[in-house]
Amino acid sequence: MISIEKISQKFIQLENYLGLLKEISKESEEAFLKNQIIIGSAKYYLQVSIECCLDVANHIIASERLRAPNHYADSFTVLEEKGIFHQKLGQRLR
Repeated sequence: MISIEKISQKFIQLENYLGLLKEISKESEEAFLKNQIIIGSAKYYLQVSIECCLDVANHIIASERLRAPNHYADSFTVLEEKGIFHQKLGQRLR
């Protein structure tokens, strides 16, 4: 059974991480490239944002007993194949 609470929590985390990435993006390119702490933060928030998307996808896959994905990007293909979301979104997530 799909847990709306679990998915909602992941979306809250994702929204937070994307907000932090947006703040980081306000730095000039020069300032960004000179600051290893900001670069590391951007990498981290990008990584955990991707993980949130994969967590949601894999939760739905497991709950609905869909085929096991062959790799991370395939998680979004599985959902696309089952019509859970549109092909265009699947392409963007992959």
